[in-house]
Amino acid sequence: MIVSGVVEFSGAWSLPFHEINTVLEDGHKGNGKVYMMHQWANVRYADIEQLGASVLELPYGEDKEYSMIIMRPEGDLSVTNVLENFAKIDFLEVIHRLYSEGLQEIEVKLPKFSLTSSLLLNGPLNAMEMSSIFSRVRANIFKYSKSNMYISAVEHRTKVMVAEAGTVATASIPGNLTKDTETYGLGTVEETVAVQFSEKVRNLSLELFYYSEKENNSSVAMAPFTIFQLISLVAFRSGGDTWKQLQSIFGIPKENGKQFNSLFMFVNDLLVQQKPGRILKNIQVIFFDTDIGPYIRKIFVRNVLNAGVSMVKLNFDDNILAAESANNFIRLSVTSSPTNVVFDKTDFEETSMIVSGVVEFSGAWSLPFHEINTVLEDGHKGNGKVYMMHQWANVRYADIEQLGASVLELPYGEDKEYSMIIMRPEGDLSVTDVLENFAKIDFLEVIHRLYSEGLQEIEVKLPRFSITSALMLDGPLKSMGAKNGFLMNLADFSGISSEDIYISALEQRTTVMVGAGRTVIMAHTPGNFAHKTRYSSNEMGQPFLFFIVHRKYMSIVFCGRYGRKDFD
Repeated sequence: MIVSGVVEFSGAWSLPFHEINTVLEDGHKGNGKVYMMHQWANVRYADIEQLGASVLELPYGEDKEYSMIIMRPEGDLSVTNVLENFAKIDFLEVIHRLYSEGLQEIEVKLPKFSLTSSLLLNGPLNAMEMSSIFSRVRANIFKYSKSNMYISAVEHRTKVMVAEAGTVATASIPGNLTKDTETYGLGTVEETVAVQFSEKVRNLSLELFYYSEKENNSSVAMAPFTIFQLISLVAFRSGGDTWKQLQSIFGIPKENGKQFNSLFMFVNDLLVQQKPGRILKNIQVIFFDTDIGPYIRKIFVRNVLNAGVSMVKLNFDDNILAAESANNFIRLSVTSSPTNVVFDKTDFEETSMIVSGVVEFSGAWSLPFHEINTVLEDGHKGNGKVYMMHQWANVRYADIEQLGASVLELPYGEDKEYSMIIMRPEGDLSVTDVLENFAKIDFLEVIHRLYSEGLQEIEVKLPRFSITSALMLDGPLKSMGAKNGFLMNLADFSGISSEDIYISALEQRTTVMVGAGRTVIMAHTPGNFAHKTRYSSNEMGQPFLFFIVHRKYMSIVFCGRYGRKDFD
């Protein structure tokens, strides 16, 4: 049995630091270097002799409901000495003295840092005279089980990131109640949460991809994880029939919405890590017009910020400046190219809020192709020409009859944490047929069968291609049951704004480039339909499905169909 708790916090400083004032300085007592953030600000600050420390408060958000209390030891005292001094002075008394000093204008200096702490708490709890619960002999937890039970371990993992804009913190507690004869559990809390959550979002992703693929003849691509991350931000603040329809998609009660959004952030943090040979970046932000600002519910703002999503106010009436400001925000936050354009001025016309997401992936093949083995060949069924990359390699490959497709995995990077799963229809089946067959066989079962075959040495053939797919997702989501949210007279998003609002459009634009050395993908919502909406090169090969997945949790980050449907 695993008794688990997960808590997450994301807060923007009420008085944010600015990157231009972050300086690389000498570390404490000359030890190394440290990036120190600086600003002059009116804050609560006090020197408390009885504590042996200076105390500083830095609040979060507009309501300042939460804050960080920083205690720096003074003189020759250590942080342990300061903690010991709480035997002399109560924590609440420290806060009372801090507040009695009022606001003071001082230079605030705070290091920019990220730390991960893994603590085994058995020892500290033993010291607090709770030792019996860890003893096979003395533990008395019988009423919870017919077998003798005891607590084998209380572990606490915490990750804290402090930067110019604010703080993000995640903590998880697996406390294993172990049966005498056997230990149960699939791994850490992170693994359990990520696996279960990824399964739900994966099933939603396949359904959305199925309806989107049906509507398009040319190559298509999308980033479904990001799409549902954005939809969930507004779904759980909807009401009436709008909520009933969205709940039919998500399948969870509204009261669990906050947790669901937090899980998106939690799993996203597990997925978005830079490793040798692979980069994944992901950001969500809500841009809102100055005119609607006073009507936005505070609880919506709080939920959005708690989910790790930024909110930025712009003047939509000046749509040129609004587009430029939004693009600059995205460039600074995630995109690798200063020329990338996500927003056009038309995106800010006749709208009051834009829920936006941008995700980028760049992965080098673990087993790269070589340009010398890329050959111009006849296209599928004699249609045109296609540049086909070739190599002999030991890879995972299987023919899965129930799916009606051969399945191939091509991993990325040194750690092979991400991979491309390629599914080629067999016989006379089409890619749409293969997607429909997921009603007969689960995606994870396909992966299990693929892995059960082990590595095989085969000739790997993959077209070198580039596609840009711009999808209007209103239709697919309506097909999944979410209709009212897109209708002006029926939409109920009263939990977001006291003014009547509805979803005018849900667009996503995705560019996929697959070459001999690597795969590069960028997807963004909105889809910037003012630009050229569709482009593809070298799509004359046999159509196939591809999925970019996180191998451990099988989260579908990107998916697509290569090739024209009329070539099936």
